[in-house]
Amino acid sequence: MKKSFNPIVLLGCLLLMPVTPTRAQAKDVVVGVKLVNAPYDLAIPEQETILEAMKKAGVRVIRAAIPLGDKGMSFAERVYAHGIKILLLGGVHYTGVAWPVAPKGFAGLWGAPGLSHADPEPLRVDFESQLAKLEEKGIVLAGIEVSNQINWAGFNADFPLPGQGRIFGPSDLTNDPEAQQIAKGFLLYVKSLEALKDVRDHSKLNQHTPIISAGLADLDTRTHKLTWIKADAVSPDATLDFLRAHGLDKWVDGYGLHFYPNQKTAAERLLHLRQNGLEQRRPPGSAAGKRHVGLRNGDLTMLSIRAL
Repeated sequence: MKKSFNPIVLLGCLLLMPVTPTRAQAKDVVVGVKLVNAPYDLAIPEQETILEAMKKAGVRVIRAAIPLGDKGMSFAERVYAHGIKILLLGGVHYTGVAWPVAPKGFAGLWGAPGLSHADPEPLRVDFESQLAKLEEKGIVLAGIEVSNQINWAGFNADFPLPGQGRIFGPSDLTNDPEAQQIAKGFLLYVKSLEALKDVRDHSKLNQHTPIISAGLADLDTRTHKLTWIKADAVSPDATLDFLRAHGLDKWVDGYGLHFYPNQKTAAERLLHLRQNGLEQRRPPGSAAGKRHVGLRNGDLTMLSIRAL
């Protein structure tokens, strides 16, 4: 059967602007797409057709994982040749654990093992190899995003299933037995970021490529139905505060936030963002803020870049 390719087109996409309640200027907007099923296995003419269509549509960045093999590297080179940059989506490495299978009734959750099994050294080795291969082709990345939605049971099997439908706050990470286990994984995630940054800093072409922490799940219970599906989470602001308290800002250039708005007004949406991680965008002691903040609005991804 012939494979089809349907990129999710992101409206607005990558915004190079301060995260403030002001509108983006047209000149600040960089159009991007998230590649759900990157067309590595398609024939080269088909890949060229897709990339030409994206280029004509104004796409300048794609958010995608790139496999280490020849097909992945060739596709990355082809993307770059069309004037399109890659926001590389990668994950941590796990040791001593099988890939989890969610219990019956929880299909789609536990999309990754628990972070408490994260192992920084295999990540260092694999990322060093991947980055070297990309740089052999002269590729400079738009950014490096490490893991996805680590703050809930959807992508972190340290959260038990079934859970309680709880959203843990800052004090829970030190006082609640379940949240304490999650916090152990968060600490190993920071170690993984440290290893990745060391590789990035010693690269030839990507020494200044931004590293972005895992996009954190938007925790509006009307969206994720945490109580209904009995899945637990840590709030984005509590997650960022914990990670920052343990060195996050030394290893990343920005934070990822996933935003699925169902609020009716702009003021309500801004309030929701502020309550779910937006206020953590500023480093300690900085009034201006200088971190990248990725916002994902359903199929909308925005990367807001402050002055570094």
